[in-house]
Amino acid sequence: MTGCSSAANENGSANKTGDISNVIDENPATYWHNDWNACSGVTDRHFFILDLGEESEFDACSFLQRSDDVAWNGAFAEAKIFVSSEAFADISHSTISSYLEANTPSLTATIQPSLRNEVQYFDFPETQTGRYLLVVASQTSNPGNGTNPANKFACLAEFNLYTLDKSGFIQPDTANAQLSAKKEGALAALRLWNGILSTEEIATFTSAINSVPAFESPVSQTALTARLDEVEAAFSTTQAVTLAEGRVVTIRNVRRNEYLTNLAATGKNNTMTTVTERGKWVILRDNADFILLNPEAGAFLAANDVATTTTGKAAAARFQLGSHSAEGAVAIKFTNNNNGLNVDTGGHNLVTYDAADNGSSWVISAAGTKAADLATDGTKYYRIRSNRATWDNGSCTPNGSLLGILTVAGGDSTGAEAQVRCSKDGIGSLWTIEATDTEGQVYLRNAAADFTGQDACFGLFGDGNTCKTGATPSAVMVEQAKGAVGSEYTRTNPYALSIRTTPGQSQFLDMSNGKEPKFNGWSKVDNNQNNNGGIFYFEEATDAAEVINAYITGVTDAIPTAENAKATVASYGSVSALWDEQAVEQANSAIDALTFPTATASSVKEANDIYSNPTVEGLDEIINTLIASADGKMVQFENAGRNNGTGHFMGYGSWTRGTQTNNEVVNILTDRRDLNSFWIVTKQENTNRFYLQSHGSNRYIGSQSSLETAIPTTTDFTQAYGYDLRPISDGLIAICDDHASYPAIHDGDTDNSTFHVVKWNTAGAASQWRVAEFEDLSDQISVSVDGGSIYFTHETETLAKHESYSEHHVITVTNAPEEEGTEPEGAYALEQPLTISANQIYANTNPAGFIAVVSALQNDGRYTVTVPAGFFKVGDDKLSAPVAVTFEVNNGETTGISDITAAGNNAPAEYFNLQGVRVDRPEGGVFIMRQGDTVKKVYVK
Repeated sequence: MTGCSSAANENGSANKTGDISNVIDENPATYWHNDWNACSGVTDRHFFILDLGEESEFDACSFLQRSDDVAWNGAFAEAKIFVSSEAFADISHSTISSYLEANTPSLTATIQPSLRNEVQYFDFPETQTGRYLLVVASQTSNPGNGTNPANKFACLAEFNLYTLDKSGFIQPDTANAQLSAKKEGALAALRLWNGILSTEEIATFTSAINSVPAFESPVSQTALTARLDEVEAAFSTTQAVTLAEGRVVTIRNVRRNEYLTNLAATGKNNTMTTVTERGKWVILRDNADFILLNPEAGAFLAANDVATTTTGKAAAARFQLGSHSAEGAVAIKFTNNNNGLNVDTGGHNLVTYDAADNGSSWVISAAGTKAADLATDGTKYYRIRSNRATWDNGSCTPNGSLLGILTVAGGDSTGAEAQVRCSKDGIGSLWTIEATDTEGQVYLRNAAADFTGQDACFGLFGDGNTCKTGATPSAVMVEQAKGAVGSEYTRTNPYALSIRTTPGQSQFLDMSNGKEPKFNGWSKVDNNQNNNGGIFYFEEATDAAEVINAYITGVTDAIPTAENAKATVASYGSVSALWDEQAVEQANSAIDALTFPTATASSVKEANDIYSNPTVEGLDEIINTLIASADGKMVQFENAGRNNGTGHFMGYGSWTRGTQTNNEVVNILTDRRDLNSFWIVTKQENTNRFYLQSHGSNRYIGSQSSLETAIPTTTDFTQAYGYDLRPISDGLIAICDDHASYPAIHDGDTDNSTFHVVKWNTAGAASQWRVAEFEDLSDQISVSVDGGSIYFTHETETLAKHESYSEHHVITVTNAPEEEGTEPEGAYALEQPLTISANQIYANTNPAGFIAVVSALQNDGRYTVTVPAGFFKVGDDKLSAPVAVTFEVNNGETTGISDITAAGNNAPAEYFNLQGVRVDRPEGGVFIMRQGDTVKKVYVK
């Protein structure tokens, strides 16, 4: 004997004794164990070779596991035994694996590792003759020591061979006669399917049947039965029906030379001399039987009255194929009575009759079962449309969805393994079909390339039955089929897609969940489950070249360039009320200093490679700075689509719709002089969104996600909502939040009567707004100071207070900054800013206008009086401009009144607490902010 034993280098220690000769010493207390070092740890490499000394015959063998009480490893779980008349001269631990792959063992024995004191016997399939045995421990386990991995060790106490009493054995000739009859029966059954199964499938089954070996020596009944079962496993009717399911066939009657046809006018089934669409039938499986579905009629061949069809699968006839004496013909036999489908002698009517009758002879032929009308050379693009689902605004709903993938430019982050799913139209829904080396199997290749430049292929990858694309595709079967009866979506050329591994095994692609197609075991046409999800329609994409070129162009255009960047700047600059000329010039100058990519794309792969890294360092910062320059502007928003002869300005107030009235919401104002039509935009921290605060009410716009519902306002800054002021075109903007379906603020007043503002999408002029800065609609008013009194007058117009005021809409009096080079006596006399509200000023006759008495202004000092925009009305149709005047009081005399200047929103901001004390660095609360003509309460984090 030869083998790798532990005794060779372990000196026979107590629990590692293991010379190879121990397996035939007839002593169960000793055992063989493989070498613990040089020969351990490799699966299928533990073996020993037994030399019987001369050519011998034997019929069985036995194994006895190691039976000592210590922890033990390597119990035999499976053994492969090879018998030869020649020595196994070239077998070693480096060649044993390749030998196992190339040779078939005489016996594979499954051994129970835990039976330690019981001899386990195994019969060879037939008497063996040879001198040498190669015994391989192909699987071992460690029942006594769970800390070691399986197959690392091998040990065995005893191995023996036996001859059996063959008096009850079957002689080889007798056994082979039974085996040959079984094979011929299988081949005959297979020939019945010649017109339905492919040449490759017939050849595969034929080879499997013929490869079952004959006997060369007497065999037991058990061995003979096992060999006959091998033939049954090589081919069965159930396997044939499984493969045939979904295939379209024509069925020609031999006697009449006419085709089984469903008549459109009557719904009856007769025979006709030519093949029409109603002369094509789909084979559906029902266990080992099959059903015939007419795809054009959408009905089944009936069970009881074969002259008609039924729309109910339960009432359909079940058939099996039988032999017939007519050459090349088969009998289509009713399963319930074994009679044949027959054509009567007088007419064309179908009847049930003797399966051996000439009228029961039929020739069944494939009719496009391998999608013969589809180009499989990759030259044509197709859209693959599901019978089950459709794309609708980012989701799938019933009827007509395309099968596709998200493209690189479309936001797919998985690259080479993009998930195949319900898809909108585009490059990701274009597929070519490419033949494989296996008949009937193809690759489906997507027009959109992945991140790595590999063509994306349709395949089965990842977690179970998830359908993805990748560089290594799975071959699929594309077979004609028909959608379930009552399908709402009807098109010509229905197909089913499946992955097929071995004959009789398949998984069909199913879209039944309406969004993510998966491979599963459902039939592609199963009316009991109303499963339309397994039906797909191939539509030639004649516009594929245009779609692909548009994608390349679109991706390339999305790559940042200086021109594109400046076009973005220009779109903001077109809304000059928010983004003025100076901010635009600064942005363009900064763009000129950047470096942009110069690559261009001529293919989808190149476009995707460029798009995968489209950013330009510093560009985002420039655009963000430009957007932020709108911070603090006071503007009006006039709707672009709802003028109705008068201006429609977004404002604050209330609106009524039907019987519903909502207060303190966003509404429409038609009077531009209304202070509530002016909005102060304040940039949201760390975003490019802005809070919108009403100048007249000091309220912020809040959140609303519901369609056509009032949009609230709030005085609580923490409840204010940030809005994207998004340039659209021609100086218009959309005012949008982050709600997916209805993001845009929309003028809902269609008849100039309800004045409501709601949420909608960005399409349409009523969701777009013109932006205007506060416009000086008056000649400047005059402001003068005398002895602690402030006078407000106008030279030519009547001055009136505005109707709309709030507590924050006030005139302010503050200490004025010192002029450069001067230090007037008494400067900064006010301990805190003073505010003058509308009810603190009074009509005055000389001079005509208004007066406010501020006794503190009798003290020496330098002061500034600021009047906010719109505090006064001038005449009947004008608003006062924001103005500010600076003056000094020296020894009770008012001197040095500066020219009246328009107070701008670009002035430095000053902050005061609620007690009026100036604060240099406000944080954590509500403060009064004065900036130019604007005074408002703000929340500072």
